[in-house]
Amino acid sequence: MNKKNKSTYSLLVGSEEKGLGILETVLCVLVAISVVISIWQFAVQTNRLPVEQVAATSAEGQGT
Repeated sequence: MNKKNKSTYSLLVGSEEKGLGILETVLCVLVAISVVISIWQFAVQTNRLPVEQVAATSAEGQGT
């Protein structure tokens, strides 16, 4: 048995789960895809604000 003192960092690195790297990679890719889809959804969304009606209503109100 190795009686040598080890630092906390070396103990953490030695006890790291090997399969966790793949899981983290898949999770990060899914989050990135989700962000891209969310941005794309707002980019292609049509503008449903009745700007012409608001402009016409405010112009009518100023004439009186």
